[in-house]
Amino acid sequence: MTTLSDADTQVLALNETSKLIPYVSGQRRAVKNYLKMSLELWSNGEDEVRLAAYMALRKLGASSDTSLLDMVLKASYLTMVRGASTSNDHTMPSLNLMKNTASELYCMNQGASYQHAFSYIRQLAFHLRGAMKVGTSSDALRQVYNWQFVHCVDFWCMVLAKASAEDPTVFGKKKKGKSNGESELRPLIFPLVQVALGAIKLGPGMRHYPLHLHLIRSLLHLVRYTKTYIPLAPYILPILTAPLSPSTKFLPSKEKLKPLDLSVSIHVPAGYMKTRILAESIVDEASFLLAEWSESLQGSIAFPELMLPVTVTLKRCVRRSKGGKNAMHVKTLVERIEEGCRWVESKRANVRFAPGDGRDVEAWEGGIDVTDSPVAKWVKVQRKARAVREEMKKKAATGEGEMLDDEESAEDEPMDGDDDDGEDDDDDDDDDQD
Repeated sequence: MTTLSDADTQVLALNETSKLIPYVSGQRRAVKNYLKMSLELWSNGEDEVRLAAYMALRKLGASSDTSLLDMVLKASYLTMVRGASTSNDHTMPSLNLMKNTASELYCMNQGASYQHAFSYIRQLAFHLRGAMKVGTSSDALRQVYNWQFVHCVDFWCMVLAKASAEDPTVFGKKKKGKSNGESELRPLIFPLVQVALGAIKLGPGMRHYPLHLHLIRSLLHLVRYTKTYIPLAPYILPILTAPLSPSTKFLPSKEKLKPLDLSVSIHVPAGYMKTRILAESIVDEASFLLAEWSESLQGSIAFPELMLPVTVTLKRCVRRSKGGKNAMHVKTLVERIEEGCRWVESKRANVRFAPGDGRDVEAWEGGIDVTDSPVAKWVKVQRKARAVREEMKKKAATGEGEMLDDEESAEDEPMDGDDDDGEDDDDDDDDDQD
């Protein structure tokens, strides 16, 4: 089938041959060849071919022989990891499709998936521990700070979010797991979070902020669907406040720079270091992630207390900054969070139970509609604005439209200089994490 050049013919061949899986599942050589062919189409074909190959893999994993599911899970993960060595505007959609479909495969049988997930998350921890032992040199960081590590963490966050979702209907499925209703993969949330947070702390510095934001975004996906509290504010605030610090000196850019697309970057290019265009991109992304994290906690009865350190830190940062667009952006975020705090305080004003009454607290939080909260409304508006910007970028890339002039020719204003970090760009094509 890989020799067929027509996508429709490949889809037809996959759909028809998948019907023969129950009859050939006992033939190991035939199964391995079919698995290899399906994985090749799943990783390199067109979208409709990829989906057809995914359905073939799913039928293969759902056969009566449970050992075939182990083969499918292992092979699909390793294929995804090998294809994740580099990421750009052209490869990111296919990688996202592979991660989404592979996560569905891992949710087919959580008992069988647990061993694979445990082993591969432990493998990520070994990579992190090895880098921590060596130190913070470029070679040590390269073991962890690469696209494969980022995509692996994001993939396992997707798997655990789907398997442990508090409301599994958002993924169009019923919850599967133990008799008490808890997902069998849920215990893996803690080690995965530890690995991701350890990777963030491994290499502080503005040059690595894009990678930090990728990992934080993956953890936010886990927070949103599993309702697990992850203290992300201590990791977002340094990123958000660094460009506003009075000690940060911006360098004049030697050429006109476009806004840095953080969605396809894990390191800051040398030409963008300590420029205003980089500061704007980082503040915009970090403030949005902090707003999303705040939205995930909006339904908590302790929301005002949880947000107090955040608002105090951001107010102090804005007060000490030199003003400007970034400071106003952060100030607006603080105002929305404070409105959310007052909203929760008004809702809990008449409660008669103590904070230690867990059942009463859960019942109160379950009856709160957070979609009416100020933070949720503001985040919804921000998501729509970002969706419009993404659509404009796609049209500009295909020549269907044009970007705004001020974004096309964004140029930094010269200020007093400061020394650059002096690091060269790391090579994204690192060794496989498998």
